[in-house]
Amino acid sequence: MGPNSNLTARRPGPLSRVPWAVVVYLAVALPLILSGFDRGRGQFDQQFFHEPAIHGFAAQWPHVDLSNYLSATTPGYHLVLAAVCRYMATPVPLEVIADPSRGAPAQIAALEQGRLLLKLVGAGFTVAWLWVLSAAVRARLVGGESGGGGGGGGKTLTLLLPLVCSMYALFAGIWLLPDNAGWLGVTVMLVLMLRRRWDWHSLIVGGVVMVLLVWMRQSHIWAAGLMWVAAWIGGTGERFSGRVDEESGVEAQSHRGIEWVLQPTLPRIRRGTIALLATLPAVLMLYWFYRLWGGSLINHNAELRSRHGTAPNFATPAFAMSLWAIFSGFFGAWVWPGVVSLWKSRDGVLMLGLAVVIGVLAATIPETTFLYDDPQTHLSRATGLWNAVLRFDQHGLTLAGRTSPLILVLAPMGMVALAGWLARMPGRCPWVYGLSLAGFALAQSANSAAWQRYIEPMLLMVMALMAAEIAGSPDPDRKPRMRVLMWTGPLVLGVLHAAITVYTLLKASPVVKTW
Repeated sequence: MGPNSNLTARRPGPLSRVPWAVVVYLAVALPLILSGFDRGRGQFDQQFFHEPAIHGFAAQWPHVDLSNYLSATTPGYHLVLAAVCRYMATPVPLEVIADPSRGAPAQIAALEQGRLLLKLVGAGFTVAWLWVLSAAVRARLVGGESGGGGGGGGKTLTLLLPLVCSMYALFAGIWLLPDNAGWLGVTVMLVLMLRRRWDWHSLIVGGVVMVLLVWMRQSHIWAAGLMWVAAWIGGTGERFSGRVDEESGVEAQSHRGIEWVLQPTLPRIRRGTIALLATLPAVLMLYWFYRLWGGSLINHNAELRSRHGTAPNFATPAFAMSLWAIFSGFFGAWVWPGVVSLWKSRDGVLMLGLAVVIGVLAATIPETTFLYDDPQTHLSRATGLWNAVLRFDQHGLTLAGRTSPLILVLAPMGMVALAGWLARMPGRCPWVYGLSLAGFALAQSANSAAWQRYIEPMLLMVMALMAAEIAGSPDPDRKPRMRVLMWTGPLVLGVLHAAITVYTLLKASPVVKTW
């Protein structure tokens, strides 16, 4: 191709800029919201935890009691919807929310009208999340802010289809659940820290987003580490360009590996210190909640404490690695060239060997058999892939009664796949993506429940961004067969997730409180 080939390339049409992931979400969610479809896990968490918290705050408005409410998450999502409820709907007594048969006709009517309004407003968090994510994926597909490259709406939707069709992302956008409000903040932080330029914009916006993120979901405090990593590594002089910043030289030096990354320099120390100060308000805010609640969960609410444990669940990293292995199987055409390139060099072979060792240790040191709501610790290793682990357990297929052979096989495969992904990332991206996944998995270990819904959305959105980085690179794999497989795999995974979601909705039944 000649030097002016970009000038003659077909420019993406206006439809390529449509956030089709948002369109697909709304096409599925709005009919379910408007029809009042309320059953299954989403209805359970909404009716017995998050909706009472929203109405409770609305009844107390503006002097709300943040030390005692029915949610294991920080109250930002609930406060936003409580303001909507207070000024645009009618707060309903909590006993009527839990059991509508106890309410008067006027209260039941107010409950149904308020619920519809709150669901529509709450869906805005999911719309914003998918909109930001779609823009980030498309920017990488078409070559970033410098333009050029291929891609557009269809490819963006293909990469995001597994996420949009995942019931763990979709259900939080249909019922009153705070999950997607948290994922919105995580996505903004991730995209912001992936900018090629590190400047005051990254610091100021990142610091503000971190405070908001802690208010939405305290477990996402790990995202502060994104700012520290991005500040330490630095950036290039121009965003989405090949120019090298004289201070950091990240594009030219990143191949030196961990020695280069760990090398302390005065600019790095200065940037890192400023980044620490920028995230300090979020850390202090989290400490304030810890003091207010008397711990990592609200100690003053016996019912909430009886449903949630505080013990760490060290099986979570191995579980996340296993899910990464399964999802990467559908992105095999993206991953395989990276694994092959590592295999051809001595350092790459060492990296693959280290990946296997990490995966094996993560799968064997903690227990990885099925467990649901242990009566003492409330630890859970359940839902999603854990159901397959349960089948192995039921047939006696465990190692020493504590290690699942399924997790033992999948976790190292997931680490090898991750190494293949990172080997294809440009510049500073391997460090930001890799350390963000590591920080996320470790932070989730603090949660007693290793449930798939807490992990799957993060993996799928990072995978979409990484695939877009590869597709939008100057010289991606151009073999016709590989190109077809690159886009067929995510499409198949999206269809499978859609089938699982439909099946789950069809077999779901209304949940009645039994405790």
